[in-house]
Amino acid sequence: MDKIYCINCGSDMVESNYNYSTAHTDYECQECGEKFTNVDITFCEDCGRQIVEEEFVFLDEILCKDCYNKKLDSWQV
Repeated sequence: MDKIYCINCGSDMVESNYNYSTAHTDYECQECGEKFTNVDITFCEDCGRQIVEEEFVFLDEILCKDCYNKKLDSWQV
């Protein structure tokens, strides 16, 4: 499994625990204290990496900045 980063501060110091009552994985950032679940995490639909910073939408795809720029470059004439 790939490393999960805090959705608030981007830290990789995140602890996880599966919550059987909600059927979600609960996460807590050890840096900033942010608590979130797996449904709060956004992944790039092109490369699959977690999007920690701003997400971009290109033709209804949610993309990370790198994949967005690659697609934008490929569309320019």
